Amino acid sequence: VWAMQNKNLDRAYDYAMTLVKMNTSDIGAWDLLSHVVEKKEGIGNALEILERIGEVSPTSVVYEHLGDLYRKQGDKERAKKSYLRAIDLSDDYLIVVPHVQKKIRKLKW
Repeated sequence: VWAMQNKNLDRAYDYAMTLVKMNTSDIGAWDLLSHVVEKKEGIGNALEILERIGEVSPTSVVYEHLGDLYRKQGDKERAKKSYLRAIDLSDDYLIVVPHVQKKIRKLKW
C-alpha cells in the first residue's frame, strides 16, 4: 500500500526485502519489491528485478507487471509481448485474462 501511495518508501523497501529474504522463492514478495524499487529508484531497476525473476520462475503476474513497466517506458512492442506471455501463463490463475487483454487493446500504435 505504501508503494502505491508513494509513502514510507524506505519502510516499504525494508518490509519487501524482509519478505524476500524469508522466502526467496516467493514470487509475490519479489513482485512487491519491484513495485517499491520502481517508486524509489525508477523503472529500470524494477525491470531488472522482474526480468531476472521471469527467467527463473515465469508466472503470469510477473509478465503482466513487466508489460506494465514496458508500457510506462513507451516500449509498446515489449509490453505487448509481455502481456501475451502473461496470458500464455494464465493457467497459474494469478491474473485476470480479460483485464490483460484490455491492456493490450489500450496500447496505442
